Amino acid sequence: MTACLSSMFLAYFFLKFQRSEAESQLKMVHTLRLFLEVVLFAIPYLAVSVWGLWIYSGGRLIL
Repeated sequence: MTACLSSMFLAYFFLKFQRSEAESQLKMVHTLRLFLEVVLFAIPYLAVSVWGLWIYSGGRLIL
């Protein structure tokens, strides 16, 4: 009986640790994806927008 309870106790904490490990990896992947979206899309979009405004203003736009 004691062996059964202790193995259930260990299995519970092992599964809890695995779940928390998976959740932290999921958060890391989400953060990495958000960072890549900002770097790959937002910054070039802003750069092209500013460059377009500069061309539209005839090169007189001072930032």
